[in-house]
This record gives sequence, structure tokens and C-alpha cells, in this order.
Amino acid sequence: MDASQVAPHMDPLQVAPLQVACGIIALTILCVVGACGGYLSAIRKNTATLGAPRWSSKAVQCRMMQGVAGAIIIVTLCPVDESLVSKLFSSGQALIKLIALALIGGYAGVTLLEAFAAQYAKRIIDIEDRQKANEEGKKKDLEAIRTAEQILRGLVFTSAQKQAFREAVKEISSSARFEIARRSDEVRRENWDHNKEELERSLFVFQCLVQTDDAKSNHWWYASLGYCLKDKNAPDYQEAAKFLDTAIRLRGPESRSGAQEFNRAFCNIKLWEEQTQGDVRQELEKQINDDLDTAGMFPRYKKIIDTNPTVQDWLRKQKPGPLALRPAKRREVAERSKKPSRRSIAVASRSHLDDQTNSNAA
Repeated sequence: MDASQVAPHMDPLQVAPLQVACGIIALTILCVVGACGGYLSAIRKNTATLGAPRWSSKAVQCRMMQGVAGAIIIVTLCPVDESLVSKLFSSGQALIKLIALALIGGYAGVTLLEAFAAQYAKRIIDIEDRQKANEEGKKKDLEAIRTAEQILRGLVFTSAQKQAFREAVKEISSSARFEIARRSDEVRRENWDHNKEELERSLFVFQCLVQTDDAKSNHWWYASLGYCLKDKNAPDYQEAAKFLDTAIRLRGPESRSGAQEFNRAFCNIKLWEEQTQGDVRQELEKQINDDLDTAGMFPRYKKIIDTNPTVQDWLRKQKPGPLALRPAKRREVAERSKKPSRRSIAVASRSHLDDQTNSNAA
């Protein structure tokens, strides 16, 4: 019965000496047989080179020590059977197998030592390289965040420095990009209505961020860039609408606040005013109405739609019809259609009285 089978049925104080005994015996076998394997390897080398072994040669002794190391390596670091030592007392085959492995490991001692030394040296180098890369990556992240903060605060950058920042943003980590985006959006929210110069600093940063791989999983970066283009000193409504299209496509059809739809509708109204009658104008009208419908479902943007001069002026220019009604009005009409008219209430009351009269008569 081996130590692993005895352990569940015996007192741990009794099992421990058995395990220690197995380990000592196995180590003794590995040392003795491994030394024999190393000696055989030395004999083969000496016979091949000199024709006869040199018994007192230090090289032979060195080979024997290397054989011991090789035997230990082959059983521990690259074990063929991990339970071989625990089966030592229960199976004669396990003992023979252990001796055979020790002999092979001893014979190939030098090769095993060199191979495992190279393997572990490579692991150590890889670990050091990863640590170095992580440190360099953190340094790049901090430098990019610091540069972004300087841009947002209004430090003057040359064209070359701006280009260097664009390239740096592509090489930093996702977490650093997200931090830069968060800070840029805070500046945009605080300044969109009254401080256009600071707003345009966020515009530049978001232009850099949407060129990175992370932009596809952060739709609001495109939305923030669209807001910046819409609200800057010289608005670019066409580009703003394009980036808002991308943001909504990446986000999906379900709106979370109505902000993206309202701002796209606003941009498209400005583009609609530049169009003559035609298919493009009609497509813009439909999209504007759809976006206003979606944005109007949220109380904040319902109020903005009802009070925004640009939106209200556009709604007044529309021809009468379902698409010409602003969202709040459309909902009002829909709710009114669900309520019964005075005439239908009167008819229903007379019918109810007739039913009561008939039932009383019966």
C-alpha cells in the first residue's frame, strides 16, 4: 500500500514518517543510480577519445555528480509518473521504473542540466522583459495623460508635438485612453455653451482617441466628438452628424438618454436647411422626425425639443401630417385618439340605460 493510499486511513503523525522514508529512499536511489549513469557516460566519452577509461580523472567524478543532478531532474522537473515515489513500497515495477529513469537521467546528466538551465534562464529573461515592458508602458501612459491634461489646460503645442501626441495615444493602454477620454469629456461638458476655446481642446483630443482600436468599444467617444463639432465656434454639422451616426450604430438602437438622437436631429436640421427639394431632403426629414421621437421619450429632451428655437422653427415649416407633428404633439394626438369622444360617451350612456330598462322589464 503506498503512502497516498495509507494517508486517509492513518493518523497523520504516522503517515508523515512513511512519506519522509519514501523520499529519503527515492533520493538515495536517484543519487546512487544517477552517479552510475554519469559514470557510464564518462566511460563512453573516454573510450571514444582515449581508448580506455581514466578511473581517477576529475572529469569522471564531475560526470558522476552531473549524473546525480540529471537523475533528480528527470524524476522531479520532468516526471513521467508523478506518483512514482509514493508507489515505491507497493510496487516492484515502480522501483524498477525509478531505477531506469535515474539511470537515463544520470547518463544524460550534462544534456539535462544544460537544457533545463537554458529553459529556466529563458523564463527569467522573459519575466524581466515583461516587467521592463510594463514599466515602460506605465511610463508612456503617464506621459500621455500628462500631455492630454496640458492640452486641455490650454498649453500651446506645435504641429510636431500634436502629431507626437496622436501617435502616443495609439501606443498607450486602454485604461490610459479611457482616463484621457473621461477628462476630455468633463472639459466639454463644462464649456460647450460658453467657452468655445476650451471646448475645441476636447475636440482635438477626441479626434486622436477615435483613431485608436478602443474607439469601436466606446461609442460615446464618437458622440463626444460629434458634440464638439456641433458646438464649436464654426460648427461642422455634416461631420458632427457623421460621427453621431457612428456612435448610434456602435451603441445599438436602444437610446439611453436621447442625447445622441437630439444632437443628430439638430445637425440634420441645419443640413436640411441647406438642401433644395429632393430625396436627400426627404430622407433628412424622416430621420429628424425619428430622432426627435426617440429623444422626446426622455423628459429632459422633451422639454428641450419644446423650447429649442431651431427645432420649433423647423417643425413649423413642415407640411401638415404625421411627420410634421413634433413628438410631444404626436403623443398628445395619440393619447386623445384613445379617449372616447363626448358623442360616443352619450351613445354609450343611452345604450346602457336601454339595457337597464330592458332588464327591468324582463
